[in-house]
Amino acid sequence: MALKEGIILAPLHQYEVVVYEAAERLVRQVQEYEMSEAFGELRVDQSSESKDGEAVKALRTKVKELANHAVAADPALGEAAVQTIGEGGKPEDMWVIVAAWFGHVAKGEMVPPGRM
Repeated sequence: MALKEGIILAPLHQYEVVVYEAAERLVRQVQEYEMSEAFGELRVDQSSESKDGEAVKALRTKVKELANHAVAADPALGEAAVQTIGEGGKPEDMWVIVAAWFGHVAKGEMVPPGRM
């Protein structure tokens, strides 16, 4: 059988742990927002043709708002985000990490420490 997908496992730096734990919390907040009445009946489907539609714009705005609030509340998170993003990154770019995390693990579940 041919290999269709691969997984690379590597230890994270402490600053990456800080960022991804924050991203996980923010993803959960985004999911709650997505399901709330504030979002209406709109649903975001990343494979849909309406990527620039009102639903995506509203979701992007909410992700930016939540990420900026988290960074403002925790300067260490902003510093960790800059280290994770790399050269030229800014704390307010944290929303990009949250959006990427949302796309990859929004339907995932956390497991107890020490488990894979």
